[in-house]
Amino acid sequence: MRAFVAINFDDRIKDILTAASEELKRISKKGNFSRRVNYHLTLDFLGEIDKSQIMDVESAMKEACEAALPFDIKIDGAGRFSKRGGDIYWFGIEQNQELSKLQGDLTDILAEKGFRTDEKAYRPHLTLGRQVRADYDEVLKILQSYSFPLQHVQEIALMESSRIDGRLTYTKLFGIAL
Repeated sequence: MRAFVAINFDDRIKDILTAASEELKRISKKGNFSRRVNYHLTLDFLGEIDKSQIMDVESAMKEACEAALPFDIKIDGAGRFSKRGGDIYWFGIEQNQELSKLQGDLTDILAEKGFRTDEKAYRPHLTLGRQVRADYDEVLKILQSYSFPLQHVQEIALMESSRIDGRLTYTKLFGIAL
């Protein structure tokens, strides 16, 4: 199974993200746009794991959350990752010490348990669309017009990524409270 550890968003945030994604879709020549149910903030992408490894992931999540208290994050800024087949457009997360510590601790613990971890610096973002062809300046102007309330983070979740009826679907397997 394909899995990742994430922070999920409340309906207020998802409503704003959906509106922004619809606006991005409207001005794009093409793209693959995130669905409302799939909005999340990835903490660690695990890739393909065996179901027998879920207990190790759960243990790592619990250990990382032991020292963490609930905290707030702020969606702020927008940008793109340039790709040959079309760009990835995203909203960023304002610098946050609690988020950075939680993500760093989780990644370290997962690595100690033998999971493959990303060696690149963590860059928290929420993907709105992939393989998007659009005018960058127009997109940024629109995305920067959105503002978000704070998201209160009280848990992290293990998510499964699968295709159901041809649609990418993220399913929460369980959550661990901070």
